[in-house]
Amino acid sequence: MPDGWTNTLLGDCGSWLSGGTPSKARPDYWNGNIPWMSAKDMKQFRLYDAEDHISAEGAKNGTRVVPAGTILLLIRGMTLHNDVPVCVAMTEMAFNQDVKAIIPGINVNKQFLAYWFVANKPYLLSLVDSASHGTGRLYPEVLKQIPLLLPPIEEQNAIASVLSALDDKIELNHRMNETIEAMARALFQSWFVDFDPVRARMEGRQPFGMDVGTAALFPCTFDNMPQGQVPTGWEVGRLQDAFNLTMGQSPPGESYNSDGIGIPFYQGKTDFGFRFPNVRVHCTAPTRHARKGDTLVSVRAPVGEVNVAIEPCAIGRGVAAVRHKSGSTSYTYYSMQAMRAAFMQYEGEGTVFGSINKSDFQNLKMTMPSSNVIEAFEQIMHPLDQRIEINAKQTQSLSIIRDTLLPKLMSDEVRVRDAEKTVEAVL
Repeated sequence: MPDGWTNTLLGDCGSWLSGGTPSKARPDYWNGNIPWMSAKDMKQFRLYDAEDHISAEGAKNGTRVVPAGTILLLIRGMTLHNDVPVCVAMTEMAFNQDVKAIIPGINVNKQFLAYWFVANKPYLLSLVDSASHGTGRLYPEVLKQIPLLLPPIEEQNAIASVLSALDDKIELNHRMNETIEAMARALFQSWFVDFDPVRARMEGRQPFGMDVGTAALFPCTFDNMPQGQVPTGWEVGRLQDAFNLTMGQSPPGESYNSDGIGIPFYQGKTDFGFRFPNVRVHCTAPTRHARKGDTLVSVRAPVGEVNVAIEPCAIGRGVAAVRHKSGSTSYTYYSMQAMRAAFMQYEGEGTVFGSINKSDFQNLKMTMPSSNVIEAFEQIMHPLDQRIEINAKQTQSLSIIRDTLLPKLMSDEVRVRDAEKTVEAVL
């Protein structure tokens, strides 16, 4: 045992609290400003908000509120068959009965204990039991008896600091990417949906934030069409008139592997991330391909979710690959994002769940701008989309470093001073 480290039990590292659900029959308990989290919110390590919110009255009746720094662990749900979600509450929040809250004790660093849970996910997963209907369960009385090797508080603080530095950069990259994408969507909406440059020119104004040369690419009048007003010279047609579409097809089952052999294979929305898919499976006998930069669209429930292929890949029947015939990858991505409403009409069209077939996809109606306007948009957005890709790749590398250091720091296999040098070299 490392000098100064002590053996303890997980249950002795803090207070364990249960949550609950305020009555849905009481509207005054809901839609307040207190985040109320459940399994669907546990998609990131640092949790700042939740999809649902409760009022102060709701917090007093049926649940409880815990302070920032509380560790939130999923103990019941189907997710537990594949993962053990653990989050750190970054603000005050309430939680439901499927989650256990752990408030670390005075001699336990909050972040250190949270990282301990992350480092020990494989072991926690082995403790998952199947309750009725196959629901996964982790029993608190079992968890509390897990032995834990606890460093002195100074060492805990140092370990948490090293790992947090990596997570800080990962979080910063994610926020930068969200900001860039929000700006890009706003620009696409302005140019190709609201037609702001055209309206400005009609009124004799210089389009906001646009140079004279770019403004001159837009017409200054509209044509009236059955679909509504369309900028003069632009057309209304079908998706297949402007985009190449490849519908996915699942390869033979025996060609799948998790050993990295072959090329990445994406089956559907399950594989999608913020912008780029997460590689879960590779395939050695792909039947349908997507090129790097192709926009990937989920064509089976949920219909219309969008990602970008960050490398050549295989696509299964839940995914389609789309690219504008000009090769404009940024324009393609934001066009598919803007078609969310059109995709949503197919969400309930399948016999069991939503789907869209190739014919319906190709025949989606859309406004088609002039090629020089598309090129101008591409020139603005492509460098920003490349920045998103660079940030995403750096985040992936940082995540690998963090996940490699995590168990080694927790077992004293790697000392903090050595880990600090590694982190300094990559940040």
